Amino acid sequence: MSREIINEDYSAFSTELRIASVDQTSTVTWVAGGYYLNEDVQRDQIRERQSNNQFSRPLFDQSNKARSTAVFGQATYTIVEDLRLTGGARYTYDDKAFGLAVSNTLTPAQIASITTSLGRAPTLNPATAAFSATSGRT
Repeated sequence: MSREIINEDYSAFSTELRIASVDQTSTVTWVAGGYYLNEDVQRDQIRERQSNNQFSRPLFDQSNKARSTAVFGQATYTIVEDLRLTGGARYTYDDKAFGLAVSNTLTPAQIASITTSLGRAPTLNPATAAFSATSGRT
């Protein structure tokens, strides 16, 4: 038997601002601007597993954050009517963070029930192993 419960919250905001030369028929045209992104993801995931007399119920609490800012510019020089020279540049700064916490979500009643039935308390390491009801090994 296994069951997975996932709750995920996602929020994001991005915007871009551009300014450009007014006269697009002139010898030199240009565009410049900036960009901003703010993104957050919060995810809680519970995995209940029971197989071969093993039971685990870890909670994985994950968070992802991303921030990005950029500035850019481009200019075009018309050499002759059908020949243009275009150059541009962009600078971007990204800041990303990831967090993960793993915890056991067995309730005190579940721990008491396992202790009563097996004669010992479960010692779960939910990130790496499941408690074995037959051998007591993880």
